[in-house]
Amino acid sequence: MAHSIEQRPLNLKNFQSRHMYAYADTFSQITGNNSVLFRVGKGQKLFNDGFVSSISFTEPNNASNENFVINCKVRAEMKKRVTYQPSVEIRTTCQIITAKCTCPAGSAPAYCKHVFALLHAIEDYVRNELFYASTERLQTWHHPKPSKTVPQETSKIFKGESSKRRLLNTNFDYDAINFCPFMEVMRNESEVIFEKSILLPAAVCSQKCVDNLPALDIDATLFFHKNYYRNMDEILALERRTMGQNCSEWHLERKLRLTASDTKLIISRVADFKTLASQILKKKG
Repeated sequence: MAHSIEQRPLNLKNFQSRHMYAYADTFSQITGNNSVLFRVGKGQKLFNDGFVSSISFTEPNNASNENFVINCKVRAEMKKRVTYQPSVEIRTTCQIITAKCTCPAGSAPAYCKHVFALLHAIEDYVRNELFYASTERLQTWHHPKPSKTVPQETSKIFKGESSKRRLLNTNFDYDAINFCPFMEVMRNESEVIFEKSILLPAAVCSQKCVDNLPALDIDATLFFHKNYYRNMDEILALERRTMGQNCSEWHLERKLRLTASDTKLIISRVADFKTLASQILKKKG
């Protein structure tokens, strides 16, 4: 009775690629032709490309059969609707006795690429130990990971004082140091970021640009004086407060201004500026 390898494990745990090459060598010895190695490679390509399916086998029994008979289906490489059925006979010692195939070159003993595709499938099945059932091996997830340290009791670790010497004089004047890269981290973080940043031309949104504004109605004038009419000190103070870009004031001020992304869209625009203006205003809510 034939069994599918998906339902029952194939007990050929010692099968290796050397058994397949030993079978291929018999063809070279009989015919004196080494072209069989080319067919071995073609068979491996068929297997790697997924042309092999429906592998089944019959187990040996002491009464009438002492060998495994393994069958499969291999799709033809050039004809999509054609399927060949190679079959190999393997002893329990993993020696390949003979093979046959339904292809034109598959008369026994067959050395066609479809037979070698089946043999590559068997070798891959054994090498990856797919004959083990999913519940056959004991789980190991609860086992602790190996550790190179020697475990000790906490009472032994913390029973004494620290071996490090304590600082006797902690009255060091850090402010007396003009510059030290290791001491710079002690300063205010926002001050460091502000000093290392390249200041933006804040003057364009300050009181200096009032003279260059177009004629505005009363509502636009009030809006401008409320949100933009600031001196340079106020602009720089705003830049300090919003340097981190994580406060509500930054989100509010960002809505009132053109971002770098908006500026890029404006510069690269060649027509239909009214639509672009509407899109920017809609995005800012």
